[in-house]
Amino acid sequence: MPFTLEVLAFVGGVSLLGWIIGTSTTYQWFGFSATHLTELWQYYRIFTSHLFHHDFDHFFSNALYFVLFGLWIEKNHPPDEFLLLMVFAGVMSCVVDAVG
Repeated sequence: MPFTLEVLAFVGGVSLLGWIIGTSTTYQWFGFSATHLTELWQYYRIFTSHLFHHDFDHFFSNALYFVLFGLWIEKNHPPDEFLLLMVFAGVMSCVVDAVG
């Protein structure tokens, strides 16, 4: 099974768990906010915020683009570069969110 689909299945399961718990509770525990980093030192939120999706439409639109680009990237780059790109993109989106 392609790594892209494995990641998609994992994120889908985590998002489903977040929907069961409730999106507001999930955001309080795992969502990203610059305040959580600067005042509470909760750096894990840089990574966990990318695992949960607000609703199915949000998950589906992200999943569509992730599969389209992920399978191509996975085909043309080694797995370690693909994983590094995913982590880099996630961290950079948090940086942009915190700055902007």
